[in-house]
Amino acid sequence: MLPTLRPWPRESNVVVGSCEFMSVIKIQTPPTTERVPDLDGLRGLAILMVIVCHYVFLPRFGRGSMITVGISIFASGVTLFFVLSGFLIGGILLDNRLSLRYFTAFYGRRISRIFPVYYSFLIAMLCGGLALHAHHLPTPVFDAGTPFVLFWIYLQNFGLAWFKDWNWITVTMTWSLALEEQFYLTLPVAVKALRDRSLVILSGMLVILAPIARYFFPYTPYKINALIDQACNADALAAGVLCAVFVRSTLRVPSRQISLFAAASALLIVLSYSFDWPVLRPTLLLFFYSCGLLLAVQGRMAPLRWPGMRFFGTISYTLYMIHQSVLVAVRWAFGRFVPEFGRHFVFVSLVALLLSVAICKASWDYFERPILSWARRRFRY
Repeated sequence: MLPTLRPWPRESNVVVGSCEFMSVIKIQTPPTTERVPDLDGLRGLAILMVIVCHYVFLPRFGRGSMITVGISIFASGVTLFFVLSGFLIGGILLDNRLSLRYFTAFYGRRISRIFPVYYSFLIAMLCGGLALHAHHLPTPVFDAGTPFVLFWIYLQNFGLAWFKDWNWITVTMTWSLALEEQFYLTLPVAVKALRDRSLVILSGMLVILAPIARYFFPYTPYKINALIDQACNADALAAGVLCAVFVRSTLRVPSRQISLFAAASALLIVLSYSFDWPVLRPTLLLFFYSCGLLLAVQGRMAPLRWPGMRFFGTISYTLYMIHQSVLVAVRWAFGRFVPEFGRHFVFVSLVALLLSVAICKASWDYFERPILSWARRRFRY
């Protein structure tokens, strides 16, 4: 879904004075453009968590507390996406902040990566909506409370929260893409304008203020609170930026200590379900995923390098976009032509997953990768 750069060399003692964090963190020699397999696998893990949530747990929503917990845990794959996105995008910007083509190259590559798939998806939704509307069937294009025009300008995250309109599963997952696009509008300016110290302080404030805002503005029928809750999701992106600064610094934290931090946060996450700490749980999750990200950067998570995990990481963006729509279409087809399969949601979900993967593989080979290759040549830093 996103480009992956190898982090700064861990053993290098070369320091340049252009960037510093407090009095001890200094940026080191730049990384190569070699991909880190572990990060591809981490992205694959994130999309698989989301798919398990939507394909396995969500169809059984309301059938017990364990189902609710499963939905909460696997839906946090989106949080992992945010942390990883903050790390990768923040790292790219830090690496190229002195480039004369800083903004042109960044936005050229981001637009080439995000827009073709995203707007193709919206056009498909629009065409499908017109066909359904002609047969007097409900569609999010015409019948949802959230104006469909908001999806075209990446404001649907606030629209969905304001109208409390989360029932149209074929399009509601794009709220996270809207938040990332808003992130892309602000972070490049911040990285370019701020020194590392100020960038760390700003990112840290976002991480700290998010649980405070969740506490004082809990989700209630008041619409303003729902909008604040959407804004609070930026803390995971900020945590990823902090990780990007950290791996480019002279600070050293052994992987054993990071593993202990991850284990402690995992224990606190379990306790958050036992003692009902919904305010702290998102922060604990992003801390856990940040530790996992740092371990992946150090090459300490071998399962993430499995070819299957990396494959799902490669197609994760398009798979995230279409997997709900494909599931709805497959359910409709089986319910219409083979009614007895309606009860066997596992079989239907498996067919939907295989079809989604096939579509995404074709999209990557014949649509996305050629565009990305052109963009890398056209928009050089």
